[in-house]
Amino acid sequence: MSKKTLFLLLILPFVLAISFFAVSSYLVTKVKADISNIEWEYKNNEVYSIDEKEIELNATPILADRELDADATLTWDVKNVNEEETPHARIVLKDGKSYLVFDSIGSVIVTVTNSSGNISKSFTVKIYDGGVISINTRRIRSQESIEGSDYYGVYDLNGKSKTQASFYLDIIAKPNDVMNYITIETSSNVSFNDITGKVTITGSGDAYVRFKSSEESYVETEEYKFKVVENGYNVYTYNDLLYCTNKSSKGEIVCLQTNLEAYQNTFNSDNTKKNDTTELFGNYNPGMKQYNFQNEVYHFESTYNTEFIDQYNQKFQERISKTLVAGLHIQKDFYGNGYTINEHNLCYPSKTLSTDEYLVALGEKDLFRGPLPYIVIGTNGIPIIKAYGQDNVGFYVDGDNITLRDVNFKNCVYSSTLENNDYTGTVVEINGDNVKILNSHLSSGKTVLFE
Repeated sequence: MSKKTLFLLLILPFVLAISFFAVSSYLVTKVKADISNIEWEYKNNEVYSIDEKEIELNATPILADRELDADATLTWDVKNVNEEETPHARIVLKDGKSYLVFDSIGSVIVTVTNSSGNISKSFTVKIYDGGVISINTRRIRSQESIEGSDYYGVYDLNGKSKTQASFYLDIIAKPNDVMNYITIETSSNVSFNDITGKVTITGSGDAYVRFKSSEESYVETEEYKFKVVENGYNVYTYNDLLYCTNKSSKGEIVCLQTNLEAYQNTFNSDNTKKNDTTELFGNYNPGMKQYNFQNEVYHFESTYNTEFIDQYNQKFQERISKTLVAGLHIQKDFYGNGYTINEHNLCYPSKTLSTDEYLVALGEKDLFRGPLPYIVIGTNGIPIIKAYGQDNVGFYVDGDNITLRDVNFKNCVYSSTLENNDYTGTVVEINGDNVKILNSHLSSGKTVLFE
């Protein structure tokens, strides 16, 4: 074999590798597209007279940006609230539409689910005859809760000051004379103003506001039950969340009472709010068109093996930092109530490549810029082999004996282009012992869970 042939054989793999990287921006890996949300106009609790016989069910699947080929099929289901053998209602398809048909008096849970089964919403329907009392919180609760229990903290936040927690109930009575048969009772740790509907929390533990009927044959007793967490803080805004996490030296217990979402999931195209139960994740300056994450994120030194970084920094002038970024620093229990925190505004690359509108790239001020190197083989800044270590984190759970309950954590809005997740980091990282994640959804990042 000639030296020229041998040289070509030796150099060929490197030529192919360089060629691949040169055109790699045009090679994308597509995975199955999906919807990002389901929207509807139902309250948590709806009431219908059995004389109405049936209602048409309506829900709208929401496509993520540019995910036009997503399967947007929705499926409806119904089950009794209690475990009676005979169903009180059923789903019937007519002319491509779904109807809830009433068969008997009672309460049912109606659920809609997408085709992949990862997004669902539920509400309760009470089918009545005669009179009825319906109770809803004025601020609609999450309809994606797995546990189905509502958790409140004993404190609300007013800036940096804590105040006694409170919220409002909306009461519907049908017909109006139903209220003539009702007395109101509360647990010892709350008070209720029947004129304004305001519930004031005075202590922790199981709680209720009960509308007790003196005429059970005409109207049933109805109550709103919830749990109050000792030393817990109700979080209604992004800055409330920062107060309990990144801006607290030891952390505070969070009882989440709102969705904190990506810009496109919070505002319509005309910049009006989509709904009253979703707030923006981040402090956005519309004039400068940028967020203030640099001054809000939590910085921590890698807990992974950084021996290579130390050796590299000793030998070369160009230093590799061992510091990582966390969107949220969680040090105490976290009650999610089924609400979503989506850190897309922080974790997702901010630029769109001009060569392909489906591919994104790092912007100059993006903080999530990929994982630290575990080891690199190569010289002059051209790595031949590179293995990665610890990555930036959306939700950094730091401490022992912490419980995350009914949370829905995401680092980004869904993208069917796999490469767009390269810099989105780890969704949840645990640094501690006896950490529990119960009845929760974790999704949408380069890595979902790291311990």
